[in-house]
Amino acid sequence: MGFDEENPLNRTACAIIHWFTALPSSRAWYGLPAVPRIAARRMMRQGPALAIRCAPAILCLAAYGTKKRFGTAVVTLDEFKRAVRRHLALGQVDIAADLLLALERQAPDHPVAHHFVGKILLRQGNHLGAMSRLCRALARDSGNREILEDLLSLSRVIGDQSGIRSYEQALAALPAAPRAVVFGDSHALHCFGRVDWCERHWLGPRTMHRVGREGLDGIDPRAYYLPQRADVVMVFGEIDARAHIGRQRDERGRDQDEVIGDLVANYIDAVCAIRLLGPAGAYVVCGVVPPGEYEMNPEFPTYGSLQDRARITASLNGALQKAADAVGLLYLDLYTPFVQEDGTFDPAFTDDNVHVREDLSPYCGAMLKRLLRRHSP
Repeated sequence: MGFDEENPLNRTACAIIHWFTALPSSRAWYGLPAVPRIAARRMMRQGPALAIRCAPAILCLAAYGTKKRFGTAVVTLDEFKRAVRRHLALGQVDIAADLLLALERQAPDHPVAHHFVGKILLRQGNHLGAMSRLCRALARDSGNREILEDLLSLSRVIGDQSGIRSYEQALAALPAAPRAVVFGDSHALHCFGRVDWCERHWLGPRTMHRVGREGLDGIDPRAYYLPQRADVVMVFGEIDARAHIGRQRDERGRDQDEVIGDLVANYIDAVCAIRLLGPAGAYVVCGVVPPGEYEMNPEFPTYGSLQDRARITASLNGALQKAADAVGLLYLDLYTPFVQEDGTFDPAFTDDNVHVREDLSPYCGAMLKRLLRRHSP
């Protein structure tokens, strides 16, 4: 699974591998320092071949959904798995394999390494090797639905009837797979954090603008293990309404409706691109919660007066609902239930004037369930 480190197409992956292998084995997370990220961005500007080959590793392992600790971009194990899935989805088996090799060097019996190497061997037609690796993964992570499903698929390919029965029984004993998958900023956690049938993917303080700009480079459903029939829920836009739309209007002299129109159009295009490659369920875009008044906090930057932000939020939600209806997306109204007559957040429903109270997430989940039932086929 090795490759030539002097090949410029592979230097980015090498930088990642060298950083992985330098980490203490006790670390529960994997990081990529700023220097390789900066170098990789420079490489990616040199030509399409470099960008196509190197971008997934950089985008998935360094840029998206990471936190800052001691000046280092931190990447969780889930994000590592999404990076490997992304490379496999793009046919870049060699880079995926080298990332897994780095993990095996660090943790020789890690179930994630066994599992994905098994996937690669299965893809290459090495059924015996795939079975060995997948069984070793299951021995270390016995309740992993994805490993069990891969073993069931492999048993069906090779005609192992006892294996089929065994893995079907093991899958039946697991809790039901989530009905909905939620991608979003912190509002995804506050609105759906206590909804047990939702699987949540918090992507940090990501804006609607960024989702629209990056499209599949930002949220590639192939990089996540998503149930085939799951519904997908997108929760973005509050940061745009609170801090960016008014600024764009004033500092660049743009018409507010034009700013909102471009923002929503790009965002809806991105959601539609995700729908083409994602699960076969319904796709839901959530409205933005009302704005609230609070003391200036660097964690929640704002632009403009409260009433200005209230008008922006109402306009954004109107444009979002209209655009969603036009392309067959569902719209979940997270604005009307929590808004006062003046367009601001009702204090009864928020603890910080930014988010819906977490104890109200079952109510948001009930609204989502009613919406999905009304539009179920």
